[in-house]
This record gives sequence, structure tokens and C-alpha cells, in this order.
Amino acid sequence: DILVNIGAKQWRIQMTTSTGRMRDHSDLVMSLDNYPRFVDKVIELTKDDRIKAIAGENIGYYGCKGYEMIGKNTYYGCFAGTRVAGICSNGNVKGCLSMQEQFVEGNIRDSSFTEIWNNPDSFAYNRKFTKETATGFCHDCRYLPLCRGGCATTSVSATGERANNPFCTYHIEKEQGIECKDPFYIAQLLESIRDTEEEMAKARQA
Repeated sequence: DILVNIGAKQWRIQMTTSTGRMRDHSDLVMSLDNYPRFVDKVIELTKDDRIKAIAGENIGYYGCKGYEMIGKNTYYGCFAGTRVAGICSNGNVKGCLSMQEQFVEGNIRDSSFTEIWNNPDSFAYNRKFTKETATGFCHDCRYLPLCRGGCATTSVSATGERANNPFCTYHIEKEQGIECKDPFYIAQLLESIRDTEEEMAKARQA
């Protein structure tokens, strides 16, 4: 109501993670027990015609609730270091400003941003992402080729691993025995990816 009253047109809703100063206030970080209720609230807000509410990068992904949030869009995972990057106030370069210090790729006081960005070894957590990079539930997840473990910051803050994200609607629904049918365009996309992977595997064996 506050945002509507001040005339905001869009609201991008993000979930707080235990990073930065929030590491000292873990009691304020969303718990997995509360997360499903939070997801339901986000879905409710996305249907409010008074403002365009959008689920941020660290909420949702696939599964029944995930599809309700992304609508007819496709979620392609974390773009940090592939399409976006951030420069901290001290000059450190990260793929995303919310990422932990372990993801610093360099400093613009030592190298130009162009040099850091064009370094083939920079942002390896995303640029060189493979199935082997993922662990836990994510490793064998059917949606891994699309979401690539979701938000890297959220996964690392929760499990210490790049792609082992417990804040995943599909993961939670799977544990609860909830199944839903993929939209036609997602089913086609996954089939296309599988066909491509099979062709590449055959080419490597030839």
C-alpha cells in the first residue's frame, strides 16, 4: 500500500540472505519453514493490478509455484559474470554486488574493468558451469540446464555451495510429493537441450 500510494509502478521483491551485515542477524533471514508462505504472498502480490510486482532472482524457479511466479517467461539462472557485473565502492569487481567476498574477480585500481571482464578465468562459477558444478538435489535436477542452481548468492549463503539451493520451489514441492505438468514451451526447451547433449556426447565418443 505504501508503494502504491507514492506512485511506484514496479516492485522487485528480493529475499534477504545471510550475507554482508546480515551475517550478524541470522534471526532476520527467511527460514525454509516460512519460505512457502512467503512464496504464496509473492504470487498474491504479482496478481495485484495496482502495481507490477516481480519475484527477484533468488525466489522461485520451476515447479508449480515457480510457474505461477514467472508466468510465460523462462528463468535462465544467475547472470552474474555473463551478462552483468558490479563494481564495489572499494573497486572490487563481482558478477553481482550481493555476492560474497570469495567471488571478487579483481579490482579496478589494479586492472581495468575490461581486463577483468575479458580474463578467461574470471567468473568461472557461471562461465564454466557444468552439471558437475552442482551438488545435492540440484545435481540431478531436470531443470538444471535452465536455472543452473538459481541465485548463486542464496545457495552459497544457505549451503556453502554454488548450486545446492534449498530455496527452490521445485525442490520443496518434490519433497512434498507435489507434481505439476510443464508448460508446452518448457517441455520443448528441455527436450531440445537433451537432444543437443546427446548429440554432443556422441560426437565426443566418435
